[in-house]
Amino acid sequence: MHAVFVNTFYAHNLSGASFAVDRRLQLFLHHKIETTIISADYYLTNRYYFHYHFPELSQHFLDLHDILTGNIERDEVDAWLQFYEENSAFYSFDTNKKIATAQNGVYLRWHNYDDDRLMSVYHYSKSNKLLRSDEYDWRGYLAVRVYYAANPNGDQSYVVSREHLNPDGQTVLTYHFTSDSQIRRIDWKNSAGQTKYFNQKNDLLVAALKYYSMLIGDEVLMILDLFHSDTIAKLQSLNTLDNICLIVQLHNIQVKNTPEGSPTRIGYSYPVLNSENYSGLIVLTEHQRQDVLAFADSDRVFTIAENWYDEHDVATHDAIKWSDKEDGLVIISARYDKTKQIDHAIKAVITAHERTPNIHLEIWGGGNDNVQKELQQIIDTHQANEYIKLMGITDNQHMKYRFAQAQLHVLVSKNEGLPMVFFEAQLGKTPSISYDIDYGPSEIITNRVNGDLIAANDITYLSSRMIELFQNSGTLEHYSENSSQTLIKFCEEAIWQKWENLIKQVFR
Repeated sequence: MHAVFVNTFYAHNLSGASFAVDRRLQLFLHHKIETTIISADYYLTNRYYFHYHFPELSQHFLDLHDILTGNIERDEVDAWLQFYEENSAFYSFDTNKKIATAQNGVYLRWHNYDDDRLMSVYHYSKSNKLLRSDEYDWRGYLAVRVYYAANPNGDQSYVVSREHLNPDGQTVLTYHFTSDSQIRRIDWKNSAGQTKYFNQKNDLLVAALKYYSMLIGDEVLMILDLFHSDTIAKLQSLNTLDNICLIVQLHNIQVKNTPEGSPTRIGYSYPVLNSENYSGLIVLTEHQRQDVLAFADSDRVFTIAENWYDEHDVATHDAIKWSDKEDGLVIISARYDKTKQIDHAIKAVITAHERTPNIHLEIWGGGNDNVQKELQQIIDTHQANEYIKLMGITDNQHMKYRFAQAQLHVLVSKNEGLPMVFFEAQLGKTPSISYDIDYGPSEIITNRVNGDLIAANDITYLSSRMIELFQNSGTLEHYSENSSQTLIKFCEEAIWQKWENLIKQVFR
């Protein structure tokens, strides 16, 4: 059996769901299951950011377009050296400004990945019109050419077409766009030399995954970690193939279109209401499962946590001493997003700090710039910059380190799935105080045993409870020691047993 995890895309600020995919990948590899992660949405930086976060696992990652263009296996090359050698005779290079200019006035501008590898080159006319861009895969070869035209409604250029190249430098996949950036048509010349036409990228995704499953030549457990219902619905056709069992991973609830004050609707409505079209649905908690069972067949719904602990995690956890933690450090790791309600924690800490001056808050994450500005404004207004800081984005290892240094973790979201931050906090022997929301907190936090569960949106009690905990740190230390029970509950053996049961059932 070969496992395929279909994810959306990878960015500098990864979602908890993407980190969960990585943990599942590690688990499957530990148990000798050949596994591939495929990104379904095109971003030139997909491979770079996957490598940035999970460098040991890069060989298990594919962009959808690697499959379609035959670039699954490519050696790394020096893109900059080749680019410079091809153009230095015709252009004068200014490497500081990243611009190369020809005598006739046409010029090139280039951009690099964060690790300085060549990423893209933009070609301009002498009248400053953008004509074309060349995009380089992180492995170093020219992968994409993009052509531009002047927008009929303004001066800005728009993408006319995007061509993806095969290892011979030939165009085998072309996206055609309208002036308002909508896909007009997609052309794909497959390995047999036949050209197939698609009207939307979901149809192309189906074709690519079918083609890849054929290349594998084995049974495929395909798990969709996607958030777009139309894509999940379109991919259901894969479950009719003899060699594919299609599973949908349900992460969070979806509240984008739920009016304020109305009951929160369950997201992923299509797979939940059409569970018979899939081999299974995976939920993260038993509470979530009970809600889904109101709509779906019970033999198709599996409860499997998205994280787990191995022997190394246990050793890391056991080595942490409460006495080594940073006095008064409270930590949040969350996207800058309204649903995370980070402002609740900021307001609670501002109040608590008046009674317990050692309390200080670090907020790690990135996301919506407007939300970030609003949070910073609250901090500035209350002159709290000395003890409340927006720390920005960091890598996973450093985040684990700061969790282990903290004495308290806070989660004040409107809703969650099964938050990865709880796993990281418990690994760092750091208790959590959390709103008791759907879903996840009560799955990991036992109230007044390894943390606190409090009524949602009660900022006043959140603040007073922080004061109590830091004025009696023995309670926090007691919670910290009880975190070992979480590592037992979510040990590798227990989680893998659930996966084995799922695999046996769907392939029976």
